[in-house]
Amino acid sequence: MPNVTVSIPEHLLEKARKYAAQRGTSLNNLLREYLEELVGLDREGLEEALRDLLESADRHKGRLGRWKREDLYEGRV
Repeated sequence: MPNVTVSIPEHLLEKARKYAAQRGTSLNNLLREYLEELVGLDREGLEEALRDLLESADRHKGRLGRWKREDLYEGRV
């Protein structure tokens, strides 16, 4: 994996290190995860959610039918 050099102001670097430590991760990992989210490289989760949605839609092809307003509010006070 290639290395990248980034210039970050000292005060921001210290805050970022503390933030990462509080979350039990490294600054390197924190930045990698942020960049993956930013550019959309983590597509596996999105693709899995889309697959699940499509499978669910295939299983439920029935009609919902008509609802009456009174039926929707029945039992509410």
